[in-house]
Amino acid sequence: MRGLPDTEKSRAMSLVFFEKNSVTIKPEKDIVASTCGEFKTELIALVHNEMTELVIDFEDVEMVDSSGISVIIAAYNSVGKVGGKLKIVNTPHDVYKLLRTMRLNDHFHIEEKKTRPNRPGAVPPDS
Repeated sequence: MRGLPDTEKSRAMSLVFFEKNSVTIKPEKDIVASTCGEFKTELIALVHNEMTELVIDFEDVEMVDSSGISVIIAAYNSVGKVGGKLKIVNTPHDVYKLLRTMRLNDHFHIEEKKTRPNRPGAVPPDS
């Protein structure tokens, strides 16, 4: 993983993928008070002047609390300072609703996690 000190590589909470001037970070834990310090450290190490886009992939995230939201906002501000954009993908429905209620979608792109179509006879999840 480029950008993180060797000590961080072995205990990183996220997978990181680089593609040209875009970086995708995929946290493998919820973004809550107990993990957001580690996540913020990872994000800071990834932001650089050539970056055009930071993508946060929430595929393995189920919950984001107020501490996690503050880290996301800090990431948005940091990426914006170098002229890049923030995008959040695979956002769980409840987290997606929260971020939209806070109108964060007015500042950066947020995609809700696609769910598989219900099987015949399956009961749809509560909304």
